[in-house]
Amino acid sequence: MSLGQDVFVSFLEHTWKFIKGEAEVRDVAPMTPEELRLWREQEYRKIHEESVKLAGLSSDAALAKRGETRADVIKVYEVLQRGRRGLEMSQNLLIGFDVRGLDLSKVRPGHISQEHMQSANGDRHTRLPSDLRPPAAWRMR
Repeated sequence: MSLGQDVFVSFLEHTWKFIKGEAEVRDVAPMTPEELRLWREQEYRKIHEESVKLAGLSSDAALAKRGETRADVIKVYEVLQRGRRGLEMSQNLLIGFDVRGLDLSKVRPGHISQEHMQSANGDRHTRLPSDLRPPAAWRMR
């Protein structure tokens, strides 16, 4: 395939993905509270399954060397995916999510928002990226 064809195919793929995403946002926006609850539960399941797969790419030895547990790595991946998906869909998918004690300090700016962290369940041991501040309620826990 020539460079021009490659660029054209890439353009079509990105355009299709954008249109599909916009259609999904339009579908979610008018949902009733019950439909939105069911949609969220489905998203949470998909995100958890993907996070388990991603965490499975790290060996036990690599995790031990970094001083991380597989459960914490799974949770960090879930935070990232819930934050990204929530921003894409104009939904807060981190409401009540347990981030207590997690080290999120290496998360790149823009992947999770201050607003979303406000509604997550963190504590004074939760480490956030430099662009975010812990909510006041976290300092009490």
